[in-house]
Amino acid sequence: MTPDAPLKILIVDGDGASALSTRTLLEQAGYAARMVGNGPEVINILNSVYFDLVLMDVDTEGTRDFRTARAIRQMDEVIAGIPIIALSGTSDPQVGSRCLKAGMNGFLAKPFSLLDFTDALRKMHNRRIFGQST
Repeated sequence: MTPDAPLKILIVDGDGASALSTRTLLEQAGYAARMVGNGPEVINILNSVYFDLVLMDVDTEGTRDFRTARAIRQMDEVIAGIPIIALSGTSDPQVGSRCLKAGMNGFLAKPFSLLDFTDALRKMHNRRIFGQST
């Protein structure tokens, strides 16, 4: 599932090596990706640059990432509607459940493959999280 116009993806990960690995994977597949390292940076950049998707690592800052997701959902309607996929080094279903309760739309365990990522996009598209205004 490669877009005609590349999705603009914001990667939130305090681990620079992990963020770079994610960005490289996505850019090699034709997506446009930008990295930030923490919640305050996310809020600042979302106020000035539009992204189609946020990939947010939930291991780096613990509960602060859940607060960041909740803060995004409280922003103006356009920003609040941006899909958020949580990333974690664990595949524990309880972590995935916490992410959904915090307002995230999906969950991927790291490391993930391009197929895992496109499957997550497809699931969100099928649930009409993506593609309503395009």
